[in-house]
Amino acid sequence: MLRFFLFTIFLVAASAEQVSGIFTSFDSLVWEKAANYAFASPAYPSWIATLSWKFKGTEVSSGDTFSLTLPCVFKFTTSQTTVSLNVGSTNYATCTFNPGDIVVSFSQLECVFLDSVTSSTDAHGSINFPVAFNVGGSALSTDLQDSTCFSDGENSVSFYDGDNKLTTQASFSGGSTDDPNKITYINRVVPSLNKQQQYLLGGNCPSGYKSGSIGMQIRNSGSSIDCDSIHMAITNSLNDWYLPQNADVDFSFTYTCSSSSFIVNYQNIPAGYRPFIDALFEVSNGVSVSVNYVNNYICTSSSTTTNNGKTITWSAYENNVAGGNGEAVEVVTSTYTGSTTEISTMPFVSSHDQTKTIVVNVPIPTVTTTTTYVGVSTSFTTKTATPGSTATVI
Repeated sequence: MLRFFLFTIFLVAASAEQVSGIFTSFDSLVWEKAANYAFASPAYPSWIATLSWKFKGTEVSSGDTFSLTLPCVFKFTTSQTTVSLNVGSTNYATCTFNPGDIVVSFSQLECVFLDSVTSSTDAHGSINFPVAFNVGGSALSTDLQDSTCFSDGENSVSFYDGDNKLTTQASFSGGSTDDPNKITYINRVVPSLNKQQQYLLGGNCPSGYKSGSIGMQIRNSGSSIDCDSIHMAITNSLNDWYLPQNADVDFSFTYTCSSSSFIVNYQNIPAGYRPFIDALFEVSNGVSVSVNYVNNYICTSSSTTTNNGKTITWSAYENNVAGGNGEAVEVVTSTYTGSTTEISTMPFVSSHDQTKTIVVNVPIPTVTTTTTYVGVSTSFTTKTATPGSTATVI
């Protein structure tokens, strides 16, 4: 009996397929202001994405999977973990939210068809869900990549169902919450890591900087700086939200970091560049964070110190999604035999598991070498490689 039961499980698993073409159009992307934001930045919650879908039971089966890849989407701004494809009270598929935040440069919907799908099913409808986009905010490669996704004004936004590109238009507003020539700062919640990401851009000296200090100091209890996550760099390219599109770490500086203070002292930054720093904060659930942003500098064209520092209190954020505050998160990167980067979460039960593991699978890197031989044609041979190694094309 047990042998038959196991055989049935294996048979169902083997018959399930990855399908595409379920999502048919990207109907709209509309901003619903979630807080007292001054302008419609793509990074500000919430942008409501509406997509149409359809399928026939003769073409898909229960257990089949499909996905929607959302480039440049930072997170899903909802406490829900799933969204359903339903008609009336009948749920045909469940899609799980898989935010990319700072781990990868995209987010995903991972969907599976349910037992309600039969050969006679012919269904169509639409779904909507809230997102916040990534327009950068650190020296991390994911943020630098996404910093070039959008610009101020009308933008084309595309999601992908397999190879099917679904596009809509949206109007984004550029800008900063403060005078960007004096100071720029942002703070955003990173769902998968249960942390907050802080970014600070120093005041503008077009002629360059003789010296200066830039930093973050926590002024209250309930939060701490993760000194393993800090970055300090200079940039000569900012997007329309004053976030870096490149990061140069080759400049003169010293720094100190503790659980409550991260300060960088720099000298001789050339014309056209501005200093910036970023760090992850560990913040207890329901705690507001008061941060003193240090921003003192002497421009090359001046002999006086300019102080454009500021103290900001960020209101409390309640994290209600699975894997909320109180669990550790580990990110593991490994290679696999696929052709695209994938993200997944290992099985996790918040009631007793203390660590949630996010797995980032990246394609096996391939190295091409050229050799000469006696012959009349060019040929290519790929030496196979196992995950964790490098393949070679000769």
